[in-house]
Amino acid sequence: MPEEKLLNILCEWLYDKKDHLERAIAQDKERLSREPNLIHLIKDIAEKERCLGMNSENAMAEYQVFWQSLSPHDPYPCPFCFVIHNKISNLKAMPEDNGEESVKCRDCGTQIFFPSGACDS
Repeated sequence: MPEEKLLNILCEWLYDKKDHLERAIAQDKERLSREPNLIHLIKDIAEKERCLGMNSENAMAEYQVFWQSLSPHDPYPCPFCFVIHNKISNLKAMPEDNGEESVKCRDCGTQIFFPSGACDS
């Protein structure tokens, strides 16, 4: 699988994750305004805001730089672990399923799907 195409897919996934977090925080805050006694929701919002803060443009740029420093035989790093948990863990290619390929993190279990052939040269 060509590395540059996979890197683009994983970076796009990070941007999508950031958008999803922003929307989820807005929805949770709206719900909290209607139901202010939901303590678990306050904790959920705080954790989502922490993740959103970690998922910065700078962190994504660092991920790209780290990726490009890898040798061809190094395993691909999980973008979620790298950006959110500030650690390096490996992605594993998963078997193709219903026209989709995916990679899965060996540590956090995050699985990222993309169309079959998207990484072909």
